[in-house]
Amino acid sequence: MSDTFFWNVRGLNEPSKHCPLSNWLYRRPVSFGALLETHVKVESKHHILSAIRGGWSVVTNYEFSDLGKIWVLFRAPTQVRVLFKDLQSITCDDGTVFCYTAMYASNDEDTRKELWISLRDTYASFNLQNLPWLVVGDFNEILHPDETSNANISSTTRGMRCFGDLLSDTRLFDLHWTGPKFTWLNSRPSDPIGKKLDRYHSPGFIKLSSDPPSFGTRPFRFYNLLLKNSQFLNKVEQSWSVVGFRAGSLRDFGYKLKNLKRPMKSLLKDNYSDIEKRVAVAMEDLSLKQLLALNDPSSLNVQNEVDARRVWSELRVAEDSFFH
Repeated sequence: MSDTFFWNVRGLNEPSKHCPLSNWLYRRPVSFGALLETHVKVESKHHILSAIRGGWSVVTNYEFSDLGKIWVLFRAPTQVRVLFKDLQSITCDDGTVFCYTAMYASNDEDTRKELWISLRDTYASFNLQNLPWLVVGDFNEILHPDETSNANISSTTRGMRCFGDLLSDTRLFDLHWTGPKFTWLNSRPSDPIGKKLDRYHSPGFIKLSSDPPSFGTRPFRFYNLLLKNSQFLNKVEQSWSVVGFRAGSLRDFGYKLKNLKRPMKSLLKDNYSDIEKRVAVAMEDLSLKQLLALNDPSSLNVQNEVDARRVWSELRVAEDSFFH
C-alpha cells in the first residue's frame, strides 16, 4: 500500500467541501485512506465520489449506519479486501501483508466498549500480532489526563484505563506526529475545552515509508543534566506507556528505548536551548523582582522573588552541567 490519509470531515454533502477535499487528495501521493462522519446517504454516495474526482472506489458500512459513518477510499493501483465491518469500524487489507482499520468510536461508553472488544477480536482472528496493522480514527477517549485542557481531569478515569488496556493488549501505539496538541474543541468560548480524541489529526497524512537519514546525521546523545529536570520522569513514563506493550524481549525493550529519543530531544531543546541567553534573562527578571520585593515586601512580591530565584538557580545549574 502507498502512503495513506484520514479525515474526520463532519459532513460531505455541501458542494463547498468537495473541492477542498479533492485538491487536498490531489496534492498527496495517496491511493487509499478513510473519511469519517460523511453524513452522506447511500443513494448519494456515487454522486459525492464523482464530485471528489480522482477515480476513487469506496468501502462503507451503510449496513450498520444510515449516514455513511465510515468510508474507506481506494484507487488504482491499490486493491482493498474487506476483512470485517461493524457499526464502529472497517478492517481491510491489500491482499498482501498490511492491515488497516478505520474506526469511529461511539460517544456512549458502553457502546465504545463493544468496539474495544471488536478490535481485540480482530487482532486475534487475523493474527495481527505478526502483521503490520494501522488503526486510524476517532477513539472518543483520551489516554492520559494531559490529553485534555480540562483542568478538572487530573487522574486517569475508568474509560482511559479501558482504552489503555486495549492498546496494551493489541500492542498498538502512537506514531510520531506533528500538529496541534488537541484534535477536538467544544467550541464554547465561555468554557473552552480541547481533547485528543482523534489519535491522528484531521486531515492527516501518514507516510508508511521514509527516506533513510542522510550521511552525516548526528547520533543521539543523552545529557546527564536531563536527570535533574523536574519533567524527566514524567516524560519517560508517558513515552514508555504510549508504546503500550510490555518489553518481554530485548527487541521490545530496544524499541521502547528508541521511542524515548524524541521526547528526550524535545525536553533538551525546550529547557536548555540558548541556555546562556535564558540565564541572562532570568537574572534580569530576578533583579527586577528583588527590587519590587524590597520596595514593597508583600506576600505576592516576596513569593515572586523566591520563584524568580529558583528559576535562575535551576538555569545556572543547567548551564554549568551543559558546558562541563
